[in-house]
Amino acid sequence: GDWIYIVDVETGFVLYKVGSGTANFGSGNVTVNFASVPSEVSAIDVNNDGLLDYVYFGDLLGQLWRLDLRAIRVDSAAATTRWASKLQNNDGTALKPMLVFQAPQPAFPSFKFYPIYYRPTVVYLGVGSGGQPILGVAFGTGDRDDVLATCNPSTRATTYNQRYYFVVDQANSRTVTESTSGMLQIGSSTASATTTIPSVGWYLLLGTSSSTLGERVITDSLAINKYVYFFTQSPAGSNAGGACPPPSTCSIKNGVVRQYTMYYANGNALPPATDRAASVANASFATNPIFYVAADQSGNVAFTTNHGVFTPSKTNEPTRSNVKDWKEN
Repeated sequence: GDWIYIVDVETGFVLYKVGSGTANFGSGNVTVNFASVPSEVSAIDVNNDGLLDYVYFGDLLGQLWRLDLRAIRVDSAAATTRWASKLQNNDGTALKPMLVFQAPQPAFPSFKFYPIYYRPTVVYLGVGSGGQPILGVAFGTGDRDDVLATCNPSTRATTYNQRYYFVVDQANSRTVTESTSGMLQIGSSTASATTTIPSVGWYLLLGTSSSTLGERVITDSLAINKYVYFFTQSPAGSNAGGACPPPSTCSIKNGVVRQYTMYYANGNALPPATDRAASVANASFATNPIFYVAADQSGNVAFTTNHGVFTPSKTNEPTRSNVKDWKEN
């Protein structure tokens, strides 16, 4: 699962395939391989001309990648095989993804992993120097394969903090990490609000209390009207008989589901709340948040759990909205 493909949907013909990209940690470009890529990609048309400009995707090593499609062409050379990549940059150079962000990498003896299982959410932040677009990319980490943390008790991710990231991508060739200057750390969901806008982005530590050990992101994110919404789950399970699956026996308890609402510019909570998260009562899981405009033109966020359909409590955000334009295809 560590390849990205672009395929002609009508013929199945492979236009492009790649399994590695370019990173720059400050000392020049190096090649970095993808880990497995389990999520959907986010395909973005920045200037609304009907053509895709960027593709973002994450992998299981907590690496966020950007594929720049703004200046591509089909290779004029005859295809050698059905599976050969046909797309390249307009100047004839290879079309290579750029490593935008890299989470802490697993190392002996801890081997901590920060996998990205869900599709990144991208917001437009303006234009930078040279007319380059500035985009904010929001995404979370955590194990979805063993979401209740009942398997492999010696290595299960209840002993360290997963993350939620918001990385500012200025379409340059720099790879950002948590230690990059300008990256703000938010120590918990109840940490004090900041009055500044971090230039590189921010990240929130999840699972910082005894009731939320092992907290991980379990849904796609939704960015609406300056805020980003997502859900987490904190498994409260225990392993009673060794590693799963059977014949070992695992006992599972209901976990804690929390809904986060954060100002994506700096990670502050939705006013007037001081906690960025709110527990969802009687829920052990939640679905992706969705946005809809009601008949009275008010904006609403809805989600479902194993106990019904809900909308977050009314606050001053999102505000009432109006349809500004539409297009029929």
